[in-house]
Amino acid sequence: MARYQRKDDPTSLGEAIKAYIRVHNMQGKLDAVDVTKAWEETGGPAVVKITRSMHLASEGRFFVTLDSGPFKEHLALRKTEIVTELNAYVGRRVVRELIIR
Repeated sequence: MARYQRKDDPTSLGEAIKAYIRVHNMQGKLDAVDVTKAWEETGGPAVVKITRSMHLASEGRFFVTLDSGPFKEHLALRKTEIVTELNAYVGRRVVRELIIR
């Protein structure tokens, strides 16, 4: 008796991976990795150097702690633009709000 039954319509590898991610609730962690990489790539070396920590929380809130007061002010003025850049880099709307500390 076979343990696995063969389906008549095979599933693509991409669909199988998406199903695995959904079943094991891994999308949030993958989104956090993607947004962290997006922050580093779109912000450049100066922003990466002053970034102390980053955290993607539920509901799409992205918390960033910086070491520089003037940079905090500069980035606070560009919040909407930065959120747009991060989401464009990731390829979908993951970040809904940027909170700079």
